[in-house]
Amino acid sequence: MDIDHSARYLAQKFYKINDPDYYEFEAHIFFDDAMELSDDDRLVPNSFVSDFIDCIDDALSSVHERLMTLGPPMRSPTPYGGRLTWTLPGGTQLVLHLKDKLKIRHKKRWSQVMYMYYLLGYRVMSQPQSVNRDMYRPTSPEDDDRPVRLTSSQLRHRRQSAHFTRSVIFNYVSDDVHTQAENTYILTLDGDVDFKPDAVRLLVDKLRKNKKVGAACGRIHPIGSGPIVWYQEFEYAIGHWLHKAAEHIFGCVLCAPGCFSLFRGSALMDDNVARAYAIRATEAGHLVQYDQGEDRWLSTLLLQQGYRIDYCAASDALTHAPETFSEFFNQRRRWGPSTLANCIDLLRDWRSTVRFNDNISTPYVLYQFFLLVSTILGPATVMLMMAGAFTAVFKTSVIQSYALAIIPPIVFIVICIITKCEKQITVASIMSACYAIVMTIVLVGTVSKGIEGNITSPNVLFLLMLVLIFFIAALMHPQEFLCIVHGALYFICIPTGYLLLTIYYLCNLHIVSWGTREVYKRKTREQIEAEKVAFEEKRLKKEQRRGFFGWIGLTTIITEVVHAFRMLKTTNTKTNVKPKTDQLLEELILELRQNREQNHSRFLNEFTVKNEKTDIENAVGRDTKHSNKNAETETVVQQDASLWLHKEDLQNPAWLQESSCGNGPVEYLDSCEQLFWEQLIKKYLYPINDCQVHKEKLIADLKNLRNNVVFGFFMTSALWVALSMELEILQDDLKDKFFILIYHIDAAKDDLSFEPLGLVFLVFFAGILFLQFAGMLSHRWGTILHVLSITDLSCNKKLNEERRIKDMILQAMELQRVNNIENEPVPDYDEPIPDYNDGIDGDTDTTFTTESEESGYAHTLRQDTSRSPRGEHQNTTRELTFQKRRGIFNKRGQSRGYTLQRAFERRYRYNLQREKLREDV
Repeated sequence: MDIDHSARYLAQKFYKINDPDYYEFEAHIFFDDAMELSDDDRLVPNSFVSDFIDCIDDALSSVHERLMTLGPPMRSPTPYGGRLTWTLPGGTQLVLHLKDKLKIRHKKRWSQVMYMYYLLGYRVMSQPQSVNRDMYRPTSPEDDDRPVRLTSSQLRHRRQSAHFTRSVIFNYVSDDVHTQAENTYILTLDGDVDFKPDAVRLLVDKLRKNKKVGAACGRIHPIGSGPIVWYQEFEYAIGHWLHKAAEHIFGCVLCAPGCFSLFRGSALMDDNVARAYAIRATEAGHLVQYDQGEDRWLSTLLLQQGYRIDYCAASDALTHAPETFSEFFNQRRRWGPSTLANCIDLLRDWRSTVRFNDNISTPYVLYQFFLLVSTILGPATVMLMMAGAFTAVFKTSVIQSYALAIIPPIVFIVICIITKCEKQITVASIMSACYAIVMTIVLVGTVSKGIEGNITSPNVLFLLMLVLIFFIAALMHPQEFLCIVHGALYFICIPTGYLLLTIYYLCNLHIVSWGTREVYKRKTREQIEAEKVAFEEKRLKKEQRRGFFGWIGLTTIITEVVHAFRMLKTTNTKTNVKPKTDQLLEELILELRQNREQNHSRFLNEFTVKNEKTDIENAVGRDTKHSNKNAETETVVQQDASLWLHKEDLQNPAWLQESSCGNGPVEYLDSCEQLFWEQLIKKYLYPINDCQVHKEKLIADLKNLRNNVVFGFFMTSALWVALSMELEILQDDLKDKFFILIYHIDAAKDDLSFEPLGLVFLVFFAGILFLQFAGMLSHRWGTILHVLSITDLSCNKKLNEERRIKDMILQAMELQRVNNIENEPVPDYDEPIPDYNDGIDGDTDTTFTTESEESGYAHTLRQDTSRSPRGEHQNTTRELTFQKRRGIFNKRGQSRGYTLQRAFERRYRYNLQREKLREDV
């Protein structure tokens, strides 16, 4: 992106073109929980930050195909932690925000709230030029000095043809700021995503084409190695080929994934989007919907506000997918419940959504309802499929087949309820291997039945339809055709993906941790001591319960009886001696009190409990659905920082002296930005430290929610399976009444009879697949038209204006390459460039040097100027200026602030001088 942005800027400046795709670009990286405790209890950047700083030069060298270094970043202390700023070779600012969880809320959703309010609220809306001058107009010549305020309806009517927004805040800003907000786009990325600038340009085209589009997402390709990644490759493929394409055609996409999506700034600033997204989860259901699936909830808010979410299949991005079984299950443990919660939320309020959003209709809501029903009945359908396969392949009875299909999932549900996640995943992996073997046998049996002539069987027809649809979809995506190879693995893993995984994430609904890529964090001495005391108590309890008598409680009774007998025996001789149990108990209580007093003395202030009522309706506007309906007083315990944090100088925190952050200059925030961060943290992002009572209540509510969901899921599946099993048992009695007769292809063989529920469900699934297939065909046609619109198809020698602009950009991109530039001839810098006497912008060197280097340079310059007359001093200054300008890299070989522009200027000057020399000759 830095190379592309620099090339477009240089092409416009030097070649006099008007690039319609020109953009201003800056990169921000938010490191969540970036600080950790050092050995001397100082907050310093953790290992992830150090690794990132170390790998910047390697990434830069890989992109530019030569050894390059950026040098130390500019360091800035901030109210939320710290900030590191680099200037990339193309002039782009790369800003690294280091979040300290003791100063600001951590986790992904709060990082998103943080950059929304900073990039949109502070950088766009809070500038002085954002005041709306059109809100006041004179009503008569006599009243020129008396401003009259326009009403909201008048302002909306004035902007109706130019803007699409439902927010009231834009009534109080100028039209230029409103336009800037509409044309400000935030590209959300994960740290492991790889993409090209053309992919972003395609997403921008979607948002520029229709102002009602609030977000656009691209095609995500999982990368990695191993069978888990192969499974995900096919899963992602059919999800994008069929599901997202159908959503885009029949309505709009319901989820813009945060790993690679483009959001419109004005849409995020709209009512009931940014402010509703900053609501703190206080209920069990909110924790699942808000914090487990942030991207889907943000998309739901955009849809309910009337915006559209588009899908661009030509915009490709690569992301690293989970490669292990446990990491994959933990990732889906977060995705599954949040998907169901947001889908139910959207369907619950579907009338309001249809009224506000022109892209969502009642038939589309009905389509999403059918998908939700299929998701709920999916596990039971898999069990029915397994039972039917057992009967057909292994020739078992109906009771035996259903027992083999039902008992393993029930056992797995019990295991998920009573054991920890590690054991659950181990059992799930073993069961997945067994199911894969069974599904392989079922696949072979189904294919053999089709070969024998039983092609009219609904199971065989459904399998053939699946293969045909997937194969045609792969043909329509030729660059992704090889994904179809992993379809066989996906088929034999259907019980894993639709049965075991569903049971796993529903039974672990109460676990709200991230679950993937979590590492060990260093603990304070107080935490270590507390864990030791807790471990010792647990060990003592475990020793008391050892053996069979301990398990039933007899060991404790016998010990107490023996102890009482000894007390009676020694009561006359040792009346003052306390029993050993009491001594140990008193020592333990004394130790706990000492630890509590030590911890209490390490805080400057006591806990302050602040009761505040949350008026969500005033925060989110019209939609009171997201308000706290109970309106109960919540207790937010704001814990003061510990002693070592208070001792830390806020102007010069300890991390500034950390060697991993370099020795670049320190720049402090201005007063306006400092005030902005302090107010934002106070209102939305203050660290949450709930009291123990509130935490226990949330845990209990989450477990209660888990139990209710698992019970409802179990009963729904049980009723569906029991009804199907009863129909098969009574097949002989009801064969002529309810069962559907299917003629065999061979007239000599008996006809088939199919139970009605299974056939209806197969037809239901087939209808959804055909609908998605039709949507895929329509979306592919739209993608072809989109690609053709940005592709130059001119065959004549006279190039059109668009082709000329592209050629100029490519030429600028070639001239700014820094690979092997030292070996190229140096032009004469004394000869000015026509119409560009000052050369490029940013001639000053923005690469930071150490204090010793700066003082040495100044000292040398003073010595030279003191010995030279006035004219020589001017020549010396001019020579230093040109020497500084033509230097692509500094003396250390580090990239200067505008390295690509300096490289372009050198080659551009040389080409002009060579052409002029040819003309003179």
